[in-house]
Amino acid sequence: MQTIIAEQFSINIITQLANKLTKVKNLNFFENKDHTIKLNAIHNGLYIRPLNYVSNLFFNLQRIIGLVSLFGILFSISIYLPFIMIFATVPCIFISNHIAKKHSASIDKLQDKKESIQNYLYSGLDNQKNKDNLLFNFMLNFHHKFIENKELYINHFVKIAQKNLTLTIYADILTTILSVALFFLMVFIILSKSCGSNCWVYPSI
Repeated sequence: MQTIIAEQFSINIITQLANKLTKVKNLNFFENKDHTIKLNAIHNGLYIRPLNYVSNLFFNLQRIIGLVSLFGILFSISIYLPFIMIFATVPCIFISNHIAKKHSASIDKLQDKKESIQNYLYSGLDNQKNKDNLLFNFMLNFHHKFIENKELYINHFVKIAQKNLTLTIYADILTTILSVALFFLMVFIILSKSCGSNCWVYPSI
């Protein structure tokens, strides 16, 4: 089901893109390397992004169904348990979403560097050849420049990944602490309700 929906997404995007390209009157549009790179990136991304989007959609739907079921069970035990769970989990959700948004924004900023590397692969050799016409010099300059750009991109990517991992660990620790506290509180409420007030008073002899 997920694959079928993802394929339908891809087909719709390709159809809309084809309709727009057929309306392009200036044929120089297709001779521009930047436009060609962007079209290739869209074409390559159509095999991955729609499937990821649909998978996330189904995963979130399953989580919502499980959460509603859990709320029903907790409400049947005690009216206070759902509210306790909300106050314990909502801060963790906000923190996790904030970390994910910051990480996504940082990765998006790196896309410009990635596209510049791709552009350099397409046009960098010609640029270096125009600067230095010697046979081996312009190839050597191209190689050094490409390695420099690639290492810069990789270093930025590693730093972002390390920062995201550190923040995720802190968020997981906070979530674990709140989950343990919620568990013991739930056990206490359930025992209090099942035993009643007489459960905690020793019978007089």
